[in-house]
Amino acid sequence: MSGTRGGGVGLRAALGATTALTVLAGGAGADPVDHIKKITAPDGATGDSFGYDVANNGVECLVGAPEHDQGGVFAGGAAYFFGQNLGGVDNWGFALKRNEFVPGSADRFGYRIGMTASHACVGVWGDDDNGLSAGAAYVYERNLGGIGAWGLRKKLLASDGVSQDNFGWSVEMDDDVAIVGARIKNNSQGAAYIYKRNTGGADNWGQAAKLVAPDAVDFSFFGESVSIDGNYAAVGAFQDPELGDDAGAVYIFEEFPSSAPEGPGADRTSVWKFFKKLTAPDGGANDVFGWSVCIKGDYVAVGAPNHFDGVDVLGAVYLYHRNQGGAGNFGLVKKIENPDHDNVGDSFGRSVDIDGDLLVIGCPFDGPPMNSTGAVFLYARDIGGADNWGFLFRAKDPDPATSDQLGFSVEAFGDTIVAGAIGEAEGSNFVGGAHIFRVNTLCPQDLNGDGTVDTADLGILLGAFGGSGLGDLNLDGVIDTADLGALLGGYGAIGCAYAP
Repeated sequence: MSGTRGGGVGLRAALGATTALTVLAGGAGADPVDHIKKITAPDGATGDSFGYDVANNGVECLVGAPEHDQGGVFAGGAAYFFGQNLGGVDNWGFALKRNEFVPGSADRFGYRIGMTASHACVGVWGDDDNGLSAGAAYVYERNLGGIGAWGLRKKLLASDGVSQDNFGWSVEMDDDVAIVGARIKNNSQGAAYIYKRNTGGADNWGQAAKLVAPDAVDFSFFGESVSIDGNYAAVGAFQDPELGDDAGAVYIFEEFPSSAPEGPGADRTSVWKFFKKLTAPDGGANDVFGWSVCIKGDYVAVGAPNHFDGVDVLGAVYLYHRNQGGAGNFGLVKKIENPDHDNVGDSFGRSVDIDGDLLVIGCPFDGPPMNSTGAVFLYARDIGGADNWGFLFRAKDPDPATSDQLGFSVEAFGDTIVAGAIGEAEGSNFVGGAHIFRVNTLCPQDLNGDGTVDTADLGILLGAFGGSGLGDLNLDGVIDTADLGALLGGYGAIGCAYAP
């Protein structure tokens, strides 16, 4: 998803960086990743599961609490926005809560969420507008209704929605596009729907495509997970039986111009065409490959949190590249296994995300037996060799507690990682929390993540001059001459890569 969520960038550490760059990174010897803050809902209550899903655009984040009881309504759900510099630099203060409609019982608003710089999408799989638990998704627009507001732009419903579809079980966004999964559609064969802004009118989010598995079978749950980036989409079917019961699969779809011919045997109603089915080369029954998925740029990361390594159920993540094994082949680059071989049932890979050269893996049950504090594992490209995805860091809650489940959800954008911990106890059980981490880098001036500090990065900074967010190199809340000087001080740096 290069460009996903409105333009994600990868951060890299410049080889041979200057002292000025080192200071910006926090100094020599600093950990690769810093814990910035734990955030919680201002009205959190027992069982809310705040942190069930998270989204992040670099300067704001969105956190879902699908079990939140709203106005006495059981599990109506809610979603909470936070701003990086609200209440102070890097304070990540609470901005607003979204569930202004009257939710129905067990709607579970906020079960899944997606976010870009300008829009957010919230899944509500229990919505009843198209029938009992047919599901819905809400699209919000930044500054709609006032500066800093996130106003409701459109409620999305499947064109063929019926009871028990669970539309909204999964959602993701990329720029002006949203994808929504309905995993129980058609006897749990599942489906996914793509919506585009300005389809059917200015600012209207109209349905552009419906995706289904070309080899669909009952109870494969296509739509359990979804991801989209540019003209590619990935949909997980975690109980696909090709390699055994509940072995799982991921389906890749590609968007073509409307004039492109349909392929042999194609039966499609849109320009989105099935491209390839991914399965694990060593996959087997109960792996649930496709429980999580992220497609970004040329890479696809797939989580198989129940993967059996021949001895124990430890979980794994499989990383594919679009041109591995041939142009457009989406071949396997690397299998990443749970580094803690002594802990069974960690759910390594329950959540995954990629941003630039950074791979983030959630492991919510990491920890000694009966003590699931959780962890987030970070891997980066070029560690251990060119194009090798090597271990970078293991991020933990600095004040862990039993059953926190850090890593239940993760999302990375630039140098910022947000990780949900649904078991956080704020005076009572499973109120939930989310943790903000920052990846330190010796090359923060590489704003577009292409490995070089050049005119493109200068253009990004100048385009945002006077504002905040990407380009605020000294993190003082405003992009000004100090940041311009910092960028020029590193101008010309090349060969940027993460360093452990």
